[in-house]
Amino acid sequence: MFLLCASGSSLLRAILNWTRTSSNRETTLHPPISTTVKLGLILLMTGATVATLWACKINPRDYAYAPLLPPVLLTATFFGFGYAVLAIVLCTAAGDYFFALPIYDFRITHVEDLVGLSVFAVLGAGLAWAMQQLIRPD
Repeated sequence: MFLLCASGSSLLRAILNWTRTSSNRETTLHPPISTTVKLGLILLMTGATVATLWACKINPRDYAYAPLLPPVLLTATFFGFGYAVLAIVLCTAAGDYFFALPIYDFRITHVEDLVGLSVFAVLGAGLAWAMQQLIRPD
């Protein structure tokens, strides 16, 4: 799943950003997206991921919260590192609230949850930064 998210989002980004040059002018296939729409899509991706994990009875806590990475990688691919940090915060909060004990509470009472969420946040930030460097090497 991790490899699919890592390679699939880059491939999708390459397809969507396919450009053609005509008379020294570069055009893209999609118009710019507003900030409100980007924030809505980030919330939608995070909510869909949490709902899918919940429906399939997969607890990301058992996998060091790695199943929550797809929204982070997709956000980094399409919107950049800044929005990916927001996705990391949302996914970390959702993982803590819905899956870490005690459920439906933001308190972290177990050391393994603190370590797991911290590793998830650092790994997500590292992957988002690497994704941005691959797509937009400035």
